[in-house]
Amino acid sequence: MTDGGRQGWTVVGGAFLGAALGATVLVPYSFGYLIAPLAAENGWVRGQFASAVSLYMLTLLVLLPFAGRIIDLVGARKAAAGSMVAMGLVFAAMPLFANTLGGLHAAYALLAVAAVGASPISYARAVTSWFDKRRGLALGVALCGVGLGTALLPSYVQSLIDLGGWRGGYLGVAGLLIVVGAPVVWFTVREQAQVVAKGGAASRSGFRQVLSQGRFWRMLASFFLLGLGISGVTPMLPAILEGRGAEVDVAVRLQAVLGLSSIVGRLAGGWLMDKIFAPWVTVVAASSAAVGLVLLLNADEWGLVAAMAGIGLGLATGMESDVIAYLSSRYFPVNLLSSVLGIMVAAYLAGAAFGPIAMTAGEHLMGDMIYLALGGLLCVAAVIQLTLGRYAVHR
Repeated sequence: MTDGGRQGWTVVGGAFLGAALGATVLVPYSFGYLIAPLAAENGWVRGQFASAVSLYMLTLLVLLPFAGRIIDLVGARKAAAGSMVAMGLVFAAMPLFANTLGGLHAAYALLAVAAVGASPISYARAVTSWFDKRRGLALGVALCGVGLGTALLPSYVQSLIDLGGWRGGYLGVAGLLIVVGAPVVWFTVREQAQVVAKGGAASRSGFRQVLSQGRFWRMLASFFLLGLGISGVTPMLPAILEGRGAEVDVAVRLQAVLGLSSIVGRLAGGWLMDKIFAPWVTVVAASSAAVGLVLLLNADEWGLVAAMAGIGLGLATGMESDVIAYLSSRYFPVNLLSSVLGIMVAAYLAGAAFGPIAMTAGEHLMGDMIYLALGGLLCVAAVIQLTLGRYAVHR
């Protein structure tokens, strides 16, 4: 295996843009802004529409394990670029379906089907095929695109809404995917030839062996808890802050800080994983997120507290996305990477899917204690990862 080179870093660049417009970024981080004027127009309350993004996440997580196997067979480029085109078509058709709650939920479920190939699985597979010693840094740089999307998409979507209402917002996102995202990914993202060949040779017996390992299930549990405590909260930030009396620009600024901080988290986390045992990076990420959750309790206006809450959640988001891909590539065979990573990302998204519902129910039942409870679950996830043991040797 080479360790980068010009072609490898070109792949990283394409994966960077792909990740910015990926399935786990574009939909969750645009949802709060697109849904607000739509809900106001139809008189919906949060409890009625919040489940649409949860349905999207649930559909995505059900499909990801199967998508991982398909990506192992067809390759990252076809899977990611094709999904971007499909996502764009669904976004373009959204104004036709989203005028009723049933139509809104059906459209977001369909969007998950379209988006499944444009997930971090595709980009992690492509980047991992080019890097070994600098794998953590390369993954960190590629997945910094998630931070770029998190930082810029809210402002982009809000500008579209200001110009053309929520319908203009959906159409503008569709154009971004079809005109920019899909062509860039098609011409830049690809794996090394020998990795594609190995992917076609993946066996059922090898996968059964993976499922028999205790560390596989411990990783699964830890990523579920991390998804619940980190990505389960961030899509609801506009609604959470609005409920605390904050203006809409507070949420936009906080998510911009979150996105930029996630870039720092990805770079720092990727670099650290090449130097130290990766689960220690999860310890840092979990602690950062727990602090961010506590600070949200006092983030009713823009200032130092709100900024620090965004920084805490952003650093955690960045670091942990690196860890999922890195640990999967270090503990399991390369010819099964997408299949394994599909399940791990699905576990993370399962937590993220239940997060908005858990937040809404938890606030009713526990009040502000729900933020402390989520922080405690993040610490449990970090401790689980510290039990995984030495990396396996796979090439």
